[in-house]
Amino acid sequence: MFNRNLVWVSPNPADVSILICLTFVTNQPLIPFFIYNGSGQIVESGYISSCIQLNTSSWKDGIYTFRAGNLAQRFIVKH
Repeated sequence: MFNRNLVWVSPNPADVSILICLTFVTNQPLIPFFIYNGSGQIVESGYISSCIQLNTSSWKDGIYTFRAGNLAQRFIVKH
């Protein structure tokens, strides 16, 4: 089960950038994350410790999913 309250995304919908924050304290210094487009393709990946800002200006309009471990949060990109 995914707990959406543990991931904060702003703005939603996003245009040129998006800020994604984990709203809990973890004992892991870096957690791997993936962002999937509506077709299930990975458009971004990396590591997050608390917050990360991503440039979304080249992404197509649509619904995206942020995943880190068992956490998931959907957000919209609209230009």
